[in-house]
Amino acid sequence: MPDLLSNAAAWLDGQLKANASQAVTFCRGSLRIPWSASIGATHFVNETKHGQQIEWESRDFIGTAADLTDGVDLLIPAVGDWIEQTIGTVLCSFALVSPTDEKPYRYCDPGRQSIRVHTKQILKQPV
Repeated sequence: MPDLLSNAAAWLDGQLKANASQAVTFCRGSLRIPWSASIGATHFVNETKHGQQIEWESRDFIGTAADLTDGVDLLIPAVGDWIEQTIGTVLCSFALVSPTDEKPYRYCDPGRQSIRVHTKQILKQPV
């Protein structure tokens, strides 16, 4: 029997890529990987050891996890990686960030077809 949820997640991932994504570049060191990603946001609330709450919002890039490959291996997003996106005439860089003790990404479905990468903007420069 086919896995209906897995098939639906694959269909949704394809629809997002075809109709609601933008061209960005996933970067690690000298490696540059073209990636189609939808743009989102996640609101985080962290509590300090002194009981203060810190709120912040990440710019999220959501795309096909299997597209993040160096040609041989799949890449797992990590702190130190960044994403470049041209917005208008400005090249923006977004560093992967890890909210609290979490990873800088999370999978969007049980089959790990789509991945959401959490970032914060670090640089703007004219193209």
